[in-house]
Amino acid sequence: FTSDLWVIIVLYMIIVSATITMLTDASNHDDFANTRLMSRWSKAVWLNSMGFVSRSIKNSPKSTPARVAALGFGFFLLVTLQSWTAALASILVVRHVTYNIRNFQDALDSNAKICCAEAISLHMKATWPSGNYIMCADWNDMFRALTLDECD
Repeated sequence: FTSDLWVIIVLYMIIVSATITMLTDASNHDDFANTRLMSRWSKAVWLNSMGFVSRSIKNSPKSTPARVAALGFGFFLLVTLQSWTAALASILVVRHVTYNIRNFQDALDSNAKICCAEAISLHMKATWPSGNYIMCADWNDMFRALTLDECD
């Protein structure tokens, strides 16, 4: 998540979701006891911001349009927070991965098991005779071998 995306998310919460919450549920006196416009808008911003950081909707929508808007905001919460979690997890996983093989010569030097299609095996063995080749019938067989860690 870039800083630009966080700005868009915050602006969405402040402008769009709070405005929709305030306008669609103006008669909801449980959430909006004060009837002044700025007071209702700031309360809507607070409710939606608290909803974002706690991963749930914090207001109690009474009207049908407010319930539909709350469902939309709930979906927004689901997508943004799950995307952020996945992005963070991938960053943490990738930071700890070290790659010792940078090119084909490194693979040969480290005696890595190299998946090789049978169709090109004669050329590969003639060009790089020291390779540790695992013969595969086709692309599906190569993918299976990689998945099962038969090849490096």
